Amino acid sequence: MYSQSLSPATDFLQALASIPEPLRSIEKARLLQWMTGTRGSNEAGVFPDPTTLTQETASTQSSGFMPTPPENIASPPVSSDDTTLQKDGEVSASQTNIGDLHRRLKAIEEAVVHPPNKRRKTRSKIEVGGDSSSLPPPFRSTNGVNPAQLQRWELDENELDLKRYLQAQVRNQMYAAMQYKVGDKMPCHGDGPKPDDPNLLWPDFRQNINGETNRLLQMRAAMMVLEDSKNHPEAVQEAYRSKWLTSAVLVQLARISWPHLKQVWNQQRLEAADGGAAKRKSASAGRRAEKRRTHTGQMRNAIRDFCMEHDLDAERVPLELVDDQWVGEEWSGDDEEEGLKTSKWRERLYATGKLTADERDEEDALFSVLEIKRPEWMNLEVWSWYQSIHARYMKKVASNGKPGSKPGKRVDLGRTSSLLPANEPFDFMLDDQWVKDEMPRVPDWVRKPGLPEGVPESIIRMIRPSL
Repeated sequence: MYSQSLSPATDFLQALASIPEPLRSIEKARLLQWMTGTRGSNEAGVFPDPTTLTQETASTQSSGFMPTPPENIASPPVSSDDTTLQKDGEVSASQTNIGDLHRRLKAIEEAVVHPPNKRRKTRSKIEVGGDSSSLPPPFRSTNGVNPAQLQRWELDENELDLKRYLQAQVRNQMYAAMQYKVGDKMPCHGDGPKPDDPNLLWPDFRQNINGETNRLLQMRAAMMVLEDSKNHPEAVQEAYRSKWLTSAVLVQLARISWPHLKQVWNQQRLEAADGGAAKRKSASAGRRAEKRRTHTGQMRNAIRDFCMEHDLDAERVPLELVDDQWVGEEWSGDDEEEGLKTSKWRERLYATGKLTADERDEEDALFSVLEIKRPEWMNLEVWSWYQSIHARYMKKVASNGKPGSKPGKRVDLGRTSSLLPANEPFDFMLDDQWVKDEMPRVPDWVRKPGLPEGVPESIIRMIRPSL
């Protein structure tokens, strides 16, 4: 077995000790059922013999739950390796006891909601009915190492695909145990009342990953995936089963999923605290950044056309003259963070004479006009030159009838963007008043008094005639 910080079996039993009945008995019965069905397999030695866990006498409770174990039974010690738990004493259990547990567990399992397991397409090229000995052997780098802890480049193509598949299966089982669906509120102990469902497991994100309820959730997901693998052996190639279908690997995959679950919970908590303002602000910044990237590509193409007209290097010069933080910003509403297209803003756009009355009054979903904002540090002549060659390029694209070639409307209301570029522009692009008033407030600004590579002074005077 693979060494790890927590033995899955011991970890699971210790987690059971901290939860109330009847959930403790449900999980214990689930463990017993799994053990008796896998003795002798590659998981033999991971869990203790069932006789050490069935010291109770057969019960006739109508509830179908096992009685609570005596409180004076000490929890087994945690081993640093995934090995067999040491038994303090052998206590024989009759076959009737095990059968009774299984019958009661069957009724319990019927109430448990499990996610649909998507079958995985294997990458094997072996013909149906071929010799299984011809299947690819496990990747050597995983020998003696828990493969779930290896990096992408340490796994072969089959193992990388298999890791993704098992990771998704474990995550789905964790979701099912919580009864969580993507997009819903992430459940957590202490956040509202927990439903009275004995099969429901809720994590506690205020504890660390090794908190009792958190370990229990991870272990249950691992066991359910192992049980599903018995029912669908075709999902994992024979050559990889002994290496990947172990509790040590699946618990590690559950631990890998944990940070994402906690991140979702944290984000939802922050959204609830500020009414979603932080989320809207982040989404707005992301949309503006995407618009800048799109506009940068268009502007470079426009300058490429300009270079061909003036016999300049059409590959080098566009990179010198355009940066995604030099092109300004495009806003789709008056309040970009809220996504509001206010009537006052629409009237200001209409007053420029670039919109018709019908366009001004269009529904928000159809209103595609953008307000362009000049960087506050950019000289107005330079800004006007950029806008003119961009408009000419977009008209050419539209006339060619290319997909997505509708030029749209971009309106300048004279407002500026305060976004400061990480890559400082050339000095000839700077507004003189900004240099005098604002540049001293940016002490780490790097001046670039020279000319862009491949751009002669005559072209610079075309861009900024006042020079």
